[in-house]
Amino acid sequence: MFDFVSMGTLLVDFTPVEDSEKNLLVQNAGGATANLAVAVSRLGLKSAFIGKTGDDRFGHFLKSALEKENVDTSNLVFDDCHRTALAFIDLHRRGSGKYTFYRSQSADMFLKYSEINTELIENCRVFHFGSLSLISEPSCEATINAVKLAKRNNKIVTYDPNYRESLWHSRDEAFEKLNMLVNYCDIIKFSEDEFQFMTNSDNLIRGVANLLKCGVKIILISQGANGCIVASRKGIQQIPTHKIDIVDTTGSGDAFFGAFIYKILSGGKNTEDYSNSELCEFARFANAGGSICATDIGALPAMPDVDAINRFMAENTIK
Repeated sequence: MFDFVSMGTLLVDFTPVEDSEKNLLVQNAGGATANLAVAVSRLGLKSAFIGKTGDDRFGHFLKSALEKENVDTSNLVFDDCHRTALAFIDLHRRGSGKYTFYRSQSADMFLKYSEINTELIENCRVFHFGSLSLISEPSCEATINAVKLAKRNNKIVTYDPNYRESLWHSRDEAFEKLNMLVNYCDIIKFSEDEFQFMTNSDNLIRGVANLLKCGVKIILISQGANGCIVASRKGIQQIPTHKIDIVDTTGSGDAFFGAFIYKILSGGKNTEDYSNSELCEFARFANAGGSICATDIGALPAMPDVDAINRFMAENTIK
């Protein structure tokens, strides 16, 4: 039995080497759903990933990278007809990145539901998905069926929209598909822009209320250097974060979400039974996880373990 099963896109991130006269790039495993599988594994949870890559040097590199992080790859499918997706990251001031994706007809888009080992989903504690697999078929149908299977089996369903406008055909299509599985979700993590886009509202209270009506138990809104908002039927709270020197924010949202999921599972309660004060405590821990990840280059190399987060919280001040 796995604590956490993540399904979605696995790709190679290329990040520029700082002060390199030869314009060198660092190659790392990436993709938000894969990053999250690694994040929870670093924190001690038993983690697995479901997805598809090309049967090429990049695909095999990615499989090896996940396995080095103790992420089960038994349901990582190799495709000899399509290539592994790539992303090039241009780091801007304060470590924020602009992404250029090479994902046209990439292997991850061709994952079929028939290729999924459904026992992984039926026997996990948390099933996670993102939105990139909803963009095209057959991965969209595979994702829908996987989420419904998880819900039928009473799993905690988590979702990070990770909206990348340039990858969608239109904003209208994105709005429809990003929202199509919300009513199956227990916990959703948004950026501020994603929250406003998906709820079609710049009113926090109204947006939260609409999501709660859909059955979402916990809503997280990451705010970068300002921390996060955690919301449930118990209340809405803004949680400040730590002062850090940001190097690269790639994967910091995944480290944040992974740390929050770790606390949810470690607490041993049903998702809806946590008090507002407990959720705030979990959010502070998650903020620290995200902050640590932003202090190094690349997503996977910077993912913290539990000791690192606890030490960071003890040694650093809150804004």
